[in-house]
Amino acid sequence: MVISLKALILCGGKGKRLRPLTDNVPKPLLNLGGKPILEWQMLLLMKHGIRNIILATGYLGEKIKEYFRDGSDLGVKIEYQQEDPENPLGTAGPIKAAVDRLSDVFVVLNGDILTTMNILRLLRVHRETNASVTISLVKLRSPYGIIETNGYLVTKFVEKPFLPYYINAGVYVFNKEIVNLFPSVGMLETDVFPALIREKIVIAGCKFDEGTYWKDIGNVKDFEEAGREIDRIKAFLGMS
Repeated sequence: MVISLKALILCGGKGKRLRPLTDNVPKPLLNLGGKPILEWQMLLLMKHGIRNIILATGYLGEKIKEYFRDGSDLGVKIEYQQEDPENPLGTAGPIKAAVDRLSDVFVVLNGDILTTMNILRLLRVHRETNASVTISLVKLRSPYGIIETNGYLVTKFVEKPFLPYYINAGVYVFNKEIVNLFPSVGMLETDVFPALIREKIVIAGCKFDEGTYWKDIGNVKDFEEAGREIDRIKAFLGMS
């Protein structure tokens, strides 16, 4: 099944917390399990029938374009939107800039995550709730081990458990008309979403349980952990 809607991947950041790995390589091209992060994301989209992709590039964007070209080698159709890396547009600005090329309903991914998220489920929740925006939500994992006690007695150690809170997982569905409310420069998380809530715009949250793999590759430690866990992505995609 091929879905006509488009996906936009935000991949323009400088990846400062991943230096020196990103001194000469943009973060989306960092190799995990033999493929760039960005390619794993495209394979996820392809698994869910999405083959029309816009890459919103910035820092070392020419290297991303040189690597993927028009996407035909991978089986997708890629368009590029390059921003000035010295004047970044945030996470909302690139979507605003691409509005004329977006489908009426479209998917957005942060370019630094790996996940086995079911995007069709995200789209279904978006449709069934008549939302203008649907945000993927995953359980927050504690960065530390948890100690359980009974009075003064320590009864159990639990290593980095999932907490009873959800976080923004960086995969979204938007209705195109809502983009008119976006700033030309700004952040989805701090500028757009709070403003939409104030305007009573319907935002849905699609919760994914602990069985959905999700990793934000923000620093070198995250990158190394993702490398050790890449087999979960391969298994989800049906790769050996």
